[in-house]
Amino acid sequence: MARGRRELFTERVTAGSRTYLFDVKESTDGTRYLVISELRQNTSRQAHHRLMIFQEHFAAYNQGYGKAMRFLGIGGKWWRLALRLRSRNTMHLPGAKGKAYSVDEKRQTHPNAYKKWTPENDQQLRKEFAGGANISELAELFQREESAIQSRLKRLGMLGPGETVDGG
Repeated sequence: MARGRRELFTERVTAGSRTYLFDVKESTDGTRYLVISELRQNTSRQAHHRLMIFQEHFAAYNQGYGKAMRFLGIGGKWWRLALRLRSRNTMHLPGAKGKAYSVDEKRQTHPNAYKKWTPENDQQLRKEFAGGANISELAELFQREESAIQSRLKRLGMLGPGETVDGG
């Protein structure tokens, strides 16, 4: 570490052949900045890339990063929950080494797993649920997991935050 600079926080994430380092540092004048490093092991050598984001640019960076993640379908409440669970070693994030499953594997049993809900899907889900269809029937109809149906019903305001409905 260079003289006068302090390392305040470090987080290391391994995903396949890549390792990402998130380092929060403080310069001699008290300015904080984030250094994101990517380390990738090639057959003969290690590639290293680094991005530095300074304190005065955190908000703009975060806004742009958030937009990119939403475009990719990553973000929101589910993703934050996944990150919390990952930190407790109970779940692996998509693309991480040792993940519990892949989207392709999920789609073998639930073809619409992780696909975006359309307004037409939402309308049909509301109608079927209000008409008395149970979670198992809805999961089969929409070709999604029962937990996905429950989550969508909560998002649509048809179930309360702590409310669940039995599958069948």
